[in-house]
This record gives sequence, structure tokens and C-alpha cells, in this order.
Amino acid sequence: MKPTDRKYHRTDREILLEAAIKLAEEHGYLHVTRKQIADATGSSPTNVSVIFGTMPELKRAIVSAAIARGNLPILAQALVMKHPKAMRAPEALRRAAAATIGG
Repeated sequence: MKPTDRKYHRTDREILLEAAIKLAEEHGYLHVTRKQIADATGSSPTNVSVIFGTMPELKRAIVSAAIARGNLPILAQALVMKHPKAMRAPEALRRAAAATIGG
């Protein structure tokens, strides 16, 4: 893979992840699909799969981004589902996310 190819894929990943986060905010973390992400970005479900792999890997990327951005609603949903990545988020962030759901 040429260096320009890596940059291209990283850019695709960022675009797709941004769409996935927006969809998770609108429809819920558990309800995000490859097709929704593809439709939102003018991509294809296959491209989403190539970049993120399995749905658990895609969900892990969404949770990681939610933690990095301090996105409490998505983190709260992931905590309710006991997503391992969410359970390892910084304690203060977990508490803040839990407070958004009365937990």
C-alpha cells in the first residue's frame, strides 16, 4: 500500500465514523447499520465493512470516539449494554454519562 493509500483510507474512516456517530446520536448506538452509514456518506455497505470490519469492531470504534469526544449520550448507551470499552472509560466520564440516564 502506498502512503497516499493509507491517507485515503484514514480519511474514509474519519468520514464514515463521523456519520456513524451522528446516526448513533439520532437513532441510538445499537441501531446503527452499515447501510445507514453508507447511505449517509454516499459510500457502500461493503466499503464500511472493509474499513471497520465486523459490526462489533464498528461499535467499538463508535464507543472509542464517544469516549474521546466526551459524547455522553452514546457512552451512556454503551454503558447500559456493558460494552467493554465503555466500562473502561475514565470514571468521571462514566459517572457523567450515567447521570444522563438517571443511573
